[in-house]
Amino acid sequence: MRKLFVREMLSNRNLEACYSLRRHEVRKTIRNVHTKIGSLTDIGELAFVTEMNVIMSMIFGSNFVEKMEKHKKDRTEFRELVIKYLQILGKPNISDFFPKLARFDLQGIQKDTEALLKSVESILDPAINEHLKMLSDRREGEIQGNEKKNFIQILLELMEQKDIGISLDLVKIKAILVVSYIVPLSFLYRCSSC
Repeated sequence: MRKLFVREMLSNRNLEACYSLRRHEVRKTIRNVHTKIGSLTDIGELAFVTEMNVIMSMIFGSNFVEKMEKHKKDRTEFRELVIKYLQILGKPNISDFFPKLARFDLQGIQKDTEALLKSVESILDPAINEHLKMLSDRREGEIQGNEKKNFIQILLELMEQKDIGISLDLVKIKAILVVSYIVPLSFLYRCSSC
């Protein structure tokens, strides 16, 4: 899975293909700062939102980011989700030291993690379903397949291939997306709030 991620997502070819996207996001951020001359600007927040948009575009596609930008509420909820993930990730768990206590969930970490998982799935499921529909439309010839592929498209195409030596299903794809997106954003948020 790690080789797949490095080969497909972090390859020089893919990073160069995303150069215009990164440049567009940085220019948009600079214009945003320029319009706020004379007022206070939270640079940490600005850096977080810019990086969030770049990473989301690479993984989910630019259409998904545009939809999120139209709905500021969704973006705020997603940001809060990343913050909650960081809090749960950093919370010491007594069950790690005393495994026999894990079934009691004394601190409520398992309950919080399951609630967080439902929130993450409420974001990932529509994106994956939209990409599955696009993939089936492309197979039927309704959509041309010459646009740049995002990471979800690559994973869904690999899921259909049986001869790659990796068994992929939707659960594993969601896990890869969480690890490749939410975890880095959690640490980015932590750094930007310092």
